[in-house]
Amino acid sequence: MERMTTQEIIKQSCKVEGIDFKKTYTALAKLLETDKFRVMRYGNSLLFYAITEPKKAHVFLETADTGGELLNAMRDFDKALRMSGFIEATMTVKNPQILSLIQRAGMQFTTAPLPTGGTLVTMKV
Repeated sequence: MERMTTQEIIKQSCKVEGIDFKKTYTALAKLLETDKFRVMRYGNSLLFYAITEPKKAHVFLETADTGGELLNAMRDFDKALRMSGFIEATMTVKNPQILSLIQRAGMQFTTAPLPTGGTLVTMKV
């Protein structure tokens, strides 16, 4: 797949998830202005992460990748977080395919249902 711009990745991800692009893009841009929120990229995937505690983060995945590229992105994000000194990352997941992807990436994780729907995934990095 051709390399997309950050805006194109977020637009595609919002389209798949059925959420408003402009609101999402504006919110992410504002969060990136803080000192507790960052982003990393692999291919056409973006991993936004909020530093919640020393060595812990809450992550948000925006992607236009599929299949093997998305699997490679997850493995690369795991490695990058580990090399940055993180020991744990949490993620709210509504799509069960993401849980399968995390498992196929070889990441250690636990899950807990959320009262609002979806699953809280806690990953060891």
